[in-house]
Amino acid sequence: MAIDLVSMSEEEYIDFYRFSVREYAKGHIKAGNWSEKEANENAAKQFDQLLPQGLNTKDHKLFTIQQGQNSIGHLWIYVELNKKQAFIYDVYLKEEARGKGYGKETMQALDEYAISNAIEKISLHVFAYNETAIQLYKSMGYEITDYYMSKVL
Repeated sequence: MAIDLVSMSEEEYIDFYRFSVREYAKGHIKAGNWSEKEANENAAKQFDQLLPQGLNTKDHKLFTIQQGQNSIGHLWIYVELNKKQAFIYDVYLKEEARGKGYGKETMQALDEYAISNAIEKISLHVFAYNETAIQLYKSMGYEITDYYMSKVL
């Protein structure tokens, strides 16, 4: 059942970008942050700002999560080595890979990557409605550090 974090290829990056922009837009719509009309454009703008050189953007690491020869998801982190910390921008498992322990294995593989690269802290953002992810992160030792709250009028 072991998984590996493999540097994403250019072809995989193109698929990742298209898929992730759509999913990020959907997440913001569901969270009530953006309207359907503006969501895709806002998501693409944010991705383009964060990854201006795509796969080759400095300090960003994009991985394909592999179980054997099968791609089961992706992981995107930003690494600030001078601060010895990383930020998870995205971790995604395909539907058929969920509920099988791969999420936990992915987070353990990230811990191993971080330790081997002198990273001492990993942070992330998770939408409040994503209870499954929140429970996974809590089980892996992540603690809540902030709350963002909104009220629709």
